[in-house]
Amino acid sequence: MSQEAVERFLGRAITDERFRERARLSLEQSCLSEGYAISQTEAEYLANLDFRLLGFVATTLADSIRRN
Repeated sequence: MSQEAVERFLGRAITDERFRERARLSLEQSCLSEGYAISQTEAEYLANLDFRLLGFVATTLADSIRRN
């Protein structure tokens, strides 16, 4: 995964509650469905994310930049 793809994944995980939940349940499947090509190693790193904390960050964002 390129740096750009990592940033796109993280941005999406923060701003899109549905995507965040899908990624929490099945990281690899959610990345595949959205076109984020990730290696096994990258999947392992991303799987260690605390998705609850990403959700907390989302609550601090203005509604206009979060997906509903």
